[in-house]
Amino acid sequence: MKQIRLATEHDKEEIFQLYRSLIGTPGCSWDEDYPAMEDIESDLAQQALYVLCSVEEQTAHSPILAAVAAGREEDLETVTCWSSDIQRPCGLSRLGVRREFQNQGLAKELVSAMEQEAIRRGFDGIHFFVSKTNPAALAVYQRLGYRSCGEATMFGVNWWCYEKAL
Repeated sequence: MKQIRLATEHDKEEIFQLYRSLIGTPGCSWDEDYPAMEDIESDLAQQALYVLCSVEEQTAHSPILAAVAAGREEDLETVTCWSSDIQRPCGLSRLGVRREFQNQGLAKELVSAMEQEAIRRGFDGIHFFVSKTNPAALAVYQRLGYRSCGEATMFGVNWWCYEKAL
């Protein structure tokens, strides 16, 4: 059984280790400098960091299988390609799924849950960047009805800009 919940201070080291474990995987644009613990702490302070856990009744700890930040994202706001139909966008960033659980639909499940959470929090759409070298992520987002609305180069990476009105 799985659970999606708001991350807590107690989760930050495990999330950091999850992010670090993904460096160097195909399509991943992360490196030793990003995401940093400061990014995780900022997401926690904004109550914008969510985790997907495996709920195991026999143990006190539910392992984190995936994490994502969902909230106001200033870096996304600097790009001009977004549709004017979305006035209050929720920015998705730092979505990562443990390697051994990839290709099992967890990213799709987490993004779908974030859509509902964004609506609950008063957002009217979602914006995010996807690395042009990450075809697996692009396929997930396209299946969920997201559309590419442009390109951006930030942080030394070439991105596709994806969005969806909610």
